[in-house]
Amino acid sequence: MVATVTAPALPAPTVTVTVTATVEPTSAPAAGANGTIAGSGTYLVGTDIQPGTYKTAGPSGSTGICYWERSNGSSGDVGSIIANEALTGQGVVTIKKSDAVFKSQGCQMWTKVG
Repeated sequence: MVATVTAPALPAPTVTVTVTATVEPTSAPAAGANGTIAGSGTYLVGTDIQPGTYKTAGPSGSTGICYWERSNGSSGDVGSIIANEALTGQGVVTIKKSDAVFKSQGCQMWTKVG
């Protein structure tokens, strides 16, 4: 004798997913009215930052290099670079009204000195 038994269907399991995000504040504004520029970023002159002379204490990370660049456009083309430097110590840059973009990578905060 063969008997067939059908078991009742089980309900689908319930899955709960919880996602938690932590937002860390930056130590300084990107380019505030207080005359500072964050050490890594690309900034439009006259919009994000104001022309002037800025100083930095140098590199902020383990690479030991602080790179800055003044350019006449945001294309990223090498031909648009007006001036640039790779610092291993403190440095000063004068951003001119005629510059379109200032880029800084791996630097400590820039502080306006003039």
